Amino acid sequence: MKSIDFRENSGPVLVEKARNDGIDGRVEIPDVAFSHCLLQDKYLRDVTFKAGAIQHCRFEYVNLRYAVFDRVNLTGTWFVACNLEHARFENCVLWYVVFERCELNYESILRSIPTENNIRRRLLRVLRTNAASMGEKEWADRILLLELQAEREHLRDAVRHASDYYKERYDAVDRVIAALKLAGHYIRFLVWGYGLYVSRLMLSATAVLMLLSTVASRDTFTFNVAAENQVRGLSWAESFYFCTINLTTVGFGDITPANTAARALASMTALCGVVLFGFIAAAVYRRLAR
Repeated sequence: MKSIDFRENSGPVLVEKARNDGIDGRVEIPDVAFSHCLLQDKYLRDVTFKAGAIQHCRFEYVNLRYAVFDRVNLTGTWFVACNLEHARFENCVLWYVVFERCELNYESILRSIPTENNIRRRLLRVLRTNAASMGEKEWADRILLLELQAEREHLRDAVRHASDYYKERYDAVDRVIAALKLAGHYIRFLVWGYGLYVSRLMLSATAVLMLLSTVASRDTFTFNVAAENQVRGLSWAESFYFCTINLTTVGFGDITPANTAARALASMTALCGVVLFGFIAAAVYRRLAR
């Protein structure tokens, strides 16, 4: 087995020096015990780290393409611009691990995701940021949904005082705030799917259009209709047409509001259209950009 060049972060102490700046071939390192080490430009492509700990270390530009981390405690370790495209993480401790501009095997990492809500959310945020920085938009979206799910679980546990952790940190006011945030999460997920689902956005736009059309058909709202001298209310079909034109912000002008209530409704319809179609355009672009 060839040795590796390790340097302590606290000083320039050279522990060992490798002749080839890495390890060739399939090599297993049992009971690994690295702490506060800096590894730069190393070739560890086929190395298996089996059991032990690699804590608070920093890997920079390291080739770990087919490496295996088997039951390794990686608490506090940073991976910067490393090739981990096919690396496997099996039953590892990934507390406060950071991946920055790395090629990753996301499926393997997600199988070792921590169960603690706050730590899981942090790791998922790191993975999502890494995926976005590497142009892996599909993975960024998938991880975003997992991150939001973890946040919802965190808020639910806070409301229910699910453990001593939440009992110590969340009083009555904090639980009410958590409940409101949780309700907001569910509304955003049901109404527009966090902007990730075009179909859900289209359904929401249709529901809003139907609701506004029903409201506009009531006698409270009066309108000027082209080629008619008297203001009047609209039938449901005319209301649907009017709201569709306003929701899409086209505004042909053949039907115009004649009283304050109708003007307010027309303004609200146009505003809803700007917001909804902005979300739809963003979701479509996000889908095409993949």
